[in-house]
Amino acid sequence: MTKISKRIAVVFGGGSGLGLAILHGLRNESYVALPVGRRVEQIRRALGDVDCDPQSLVADITDSAQVGKVFDTISEKFGKVDVVINSSGTHVKVPSEAMSDLQWDTVMATNLRGAFLISREAFRAFRGSGSLLHISSINGEVAFSDTLAYCTSKAGMNMLVKSLARDWAKKGIRVNAIAPGVIPTDLNRAALADEDRKKRIIERSPMGKLGTPDDLVGAALYLVSDAASYVTGVVLPVDGGFLSNGL
Repeated sequence: MTKISKRIAVVFGGGSGLGLAILHGLRNESYVALPVGRRVEQIRRALGDVDCDPQSLVADITDSAQVGKVFDTISEKFGKVDVVINSSGTHVKVPSEAMSDLQWDTVMATNLRGAFLISREAFRAFRGSGSLLHISSINGEVAFSDTLAYCTSKAGMNMLVKSLARDWAKKGIRVNAIAPGVIPTDLNRAALADEDRKKRIIERSPMGKLGTPDDLVGAALYLVSDAASYVTGVVLPVDGGFLSNGL
């Protein structure tokens, strides 16, 4: 085992998009931050100077054995895990009545089953204390057109967070989530190519703009830090005021 005095953070989906921005934010605060994902080349780039085999951080988060193996490898090399962040997710834009079984199952498997499996395996890796953060969405609270499976999965994630926070509070583990507003990433770039849809989203936001991945970093760092030691079961919107907007 490598002796590490710094805190260890594992970021699922840390090779790109929101997860990568948070990964860099953690490193700026002196965490040893390890990306986990499906693409070894993304992981290799995101690892930077961290001494770890990128292939050992490849996992399909819908497969409990693969998720468990990643945590076992990290624990064996670095010891106790302090922070786990789940930024993995998938999305399909299709009319609700036209959604196929496969499309529904794929979104649910990644966004909800994957969140559960990461949470359960993180519990073991925390070894009695830790902070778990899921990246949810404002779509866990409000629906957008043609995003039925995504919205439903994120609503489920929000309750997953609250239930785990309730169950694990006395076991030294805090569980929270961030609900980002609309932030362009590879996940939603095709949907935002509809300029009318994009315009209506911006008009709905009190701040009058879309977000960026870096907008999540401060909230993520706070929620996993000791500064938030009395905070658990929270789904924190980082959305430019989108959810607060009325008529």
